[in-house]
Amino acid sequence: VSTQSTGSRDTAMSDLFTPQQRQGGMTYSPVTRLGNWSEDLEAKTEKFKDYMRKKDENTLKVTGAADRLSMTFAAMERAPCPDNQVNYGDFIGIHCMSTGGSLSADPDDRSGVFASSSPGDANQLPTVRNTFRLIKHEGQNDVVRYGEKVKINTIPKFEQDLFLSSERLVPGFASPLTKNQMVVFSPYSSFNNVWEIMCADSMRRYETSGMPVLVGERFVLKHCFTNTLLAAMPNMYPNEFGKEHEICCHTFKNQGKNGPISQEFSGKTGPTILAPSCVDNNVFMFQN
Repeated sequence: VSTQSTGSRDTAMSDLFTPQQRQGGMTYSPVTRLGNWSEDLEAKTEKFKDYMRKKDENTLKVTGAADRLSMTFAAMERAPCPDNQVNYGDFIGIHCMSTGGSLSADPDDRSGVFASSSPGDANQLPTVRNTFRLIKHEGQNDVVRYGEKVKINTIPKFEQDLFLSSERLVPGFASPLTKNQMVVFSPYSSFNNVWEIMCADSMRRYETSGMPVLVGERFVLKHCFTNTLLAAMPNMYPNEFGKEHEICCHTFKNQGKNGPISQEFSGKTGPTILAPSCVDNNVFMFQN
């Protein structure tokens, strides 16, 4: 009896779908009264109702992406920086020497907010995504100085209050392209968000300690938790804003004698064993 009932049940279920539907395709539309047309019609109606509800609530993905792009491309007025001195809380931009672009926030719905660098041939106007403010972690007064520990924060007009952050390199958590120490914008306040500003010229770091950081001066950012320098990589990846350079933590070093010889030929002070020179991938400067 059980075998007969099972066979009759299978036959009844097979009548609900056409052969095309059982093979994975939908040849007939709900207008044609064949197969499971009623369920297809209900699914189509529910899908349309869900679309209209999201459209009325302005929660469609295409609308959210458009709003996010318009927000991130909104023009910003940066701090005037009298005497070229940068103060804590000023709206300031960070220029990458190797890429010729600006440090930017790359918001992504699935993976969070990455740090990236716009290419040198892109528009470098001040916008919400490439304008930041410095928050004092350890310092003397309101002026940003070499050797001080700071936090790099997004401006209030950004959709979230985020900090430039990095964590120790572990398997499964690395930068997507170069597999170095990943740099992201994190909403959590911790020591992973603390960076130390140092002079790019390693021979002058001791004498410049405590001096103000001026707009247009070359500096490096050392991640205090891992003692690794912030770096702008030549590798590029596509995102909503085009193709941009990857930002990670990686300390570059001149290999061999090419670096010292080229610096001595151009009249610059060559590196030593105790104070090696910095590569442009690790060098940044403030711009207003």
